[in-house]
Amino acid sequence: MTEDADIAAIHAETLAVQAVLIAVLRRLAAERDDLGPIICGALDDAERVMDAVTLRLGDSVPISSTVGVLRVIEQLRSAIIADESACAPQAD
Repeated sequence: MTEDADIAAIHAETLAVQAVLIAVLRRLAAERDDLGPIICGALDDAERVMDAVTLRLGDSVPISSTVGVLRVIEQLRSAIIADESACAPQAD
């Protein structure tokens, strides 16, 4: 494989995994109201992890990479969570 073909294959695989993740988490959130806050919390955790990694690595990582990762997390959140009210804890 050429480098361009390798990049295209990795890109396609990444998109496929994202699509499956979005579909599974959407179904879980739709079927179980109690999972909405957990899914939202996991997405919030992912953002915090990336913030911490960015701080730890400092200037060794280009800011465009960090911003790109955070943008992808936000896009995943938008694709998974149709209504942010699903993130609110459910009353027992």
